Amino acid sequence: MSRTAWSGLAVVLLAIFGSACSETQYRAETQIGPDGRVRRAIYQPESATPAEALDAKLWQGTTWAPRILRKKWSGSIAALPRAERSKDNGYFAAWGEFASVAELPRAYVHEAPPGLPDGALVVRYVRQDRGLVVTHSWEETLTDVVTFQGARVARQELADLVIPLGQKMLDRALGDEYDTSALAAWSQDSGRAWFYEFVDIMAAQRGPGQMSSDEMALAFAPSAARHGLEIVGADGKLLASKERDDRILAFAMKLLREKIRLRDGKAIPEAKIKEILQAVLPSAPEEPGSEESLAATRKIYEDAAKAVLNEEFGSEEKFEERFDALQTRITGLYNGFLFGDHSEFTYSLELPGRIVETNGTLLSDQQVRWQFDAHRAYPSGYAMTCYSLELRPELEAALLGRLVLTDTAAVLRYLELLNADVHQALVASLAAKSLAPFHEARARSELPPETRDAFDAMAELLKLPEPPR
Repeated sequence: MSRTAWSGLAVVLLAIFGSACSETQYRAETQIGPDGRVRRAIYQPESATPAEALDAKLWQGTTWAPRILRKKWSGSIAALPRAERSKDNGYFAAWGEFASVAELPRAYVHEAPPGLPDGALVVRYVRQDRGLVVTHSWEETLTDVVTFQGARVARQELADLVIPLGQKMLDRALGDEYDTSALAAWSQDSGRAWFYEFVDIMAAQRGPGQMSSDEMALAFAPSAARHGLEIVGADGKLLASKERDDRILAFAMKLLREKIRLRDGKAIPEAKIKEILQAVLPSAPEEPGSEESLAATRKIYEDAAKAVLNEEFGSEEKFEERFDALQTRITGLYNGFLFGDHSEFTYSLELPGRIVETNGTLLSDQQVRWQFDAHRAYPSGYAMTCYSLELRPELEAALLGRLVLTDTAAVLRYLELLNADVHQALVASLAAKSLAPFHEARARSELPPETRDAFDAMAELLKLPEPPR
């Protein structure tokens, strides 16, 4: 972590072009019954499962399993072969039936830096009895912690934290022979502005997880060009990876050459420039056969970083806590300047009735599936939403003598007209097994015009005969 604190330049370049990830898999299968009972199965890493959710007594069945990539998965979670926990079986699978969504175990947590709320999966399910129709509304949200204003404040605090530290560490590593004041000034001015632009671009693109690294680099290219780094060709296309890396390296070398001098005013030796880059930039090329020399050089810079961090914070761990909290307020829980969380979610849901609205993929009239990476939660959460309409043909036939709500448009019109008075009248009619309560409520002389219009429109929709006079 200490290498991320070196300078404004290092933060910017690593933020844009550094990438690494660990891939994890999350699956869930959920079925909601007509009465609101819920069947739930989960499959996820043990590390992301709260201790209480690992209790087998909460579930009807549990097992351990290896990591199974999305494209290799087949069957249901409950059909997984039974296995014991081992170094190869680090995933926890469980399934059970619960009286309501409120009874579901809290089965997912993404630990956040101190002072920030952990990532969670928050379920909101509403079942509404609307007389002839029951509606089911589902929303399960993978939460994140980023706000626009919070990210802008955090980016300033991060620059305020890192830039002075970078100068102190570089001064400690280079010694009194070198003058880094011009580099520090550049970091406070151009480097800070460049970093701010990067954060704004990332937010506009809704986070690095929404784009590939090449797409993000292309989005950032105009900003880079304004600061003297060209990463696109004359055709406007992103340069090939090797050429792009060469351009970045040449830019960094030029910057160090111009902004660091010897105390007597002479230019910094080229060998020293390469030494600095190899010490602080993981992507800097290494000279063949120089492994031992490079390791020794990097140790000098790492020792300098550790010494400064210990002086300023008491320990590297204290600095890391501060850095991680600021970074998370900018990039979210599942992204990072250097390392991203590549978590793949495959969640399915079955609702009673017919699904009429969802942001997932319909598998049938009653089943939907979401497949997404955790990055989609940036900035303020990713919500899996679904809405279904459950008809009651037996009640409709008993009350009306026929089926009227035979298509989705008619059902939606029914719900639109169902204000409090109309709903109460229909409920009373269903209880009495007679349309008399509906007609009596409709005939009340004190009804306001909009309510009378709703009664008339409902009567027309349900094709009700005029009541006897």
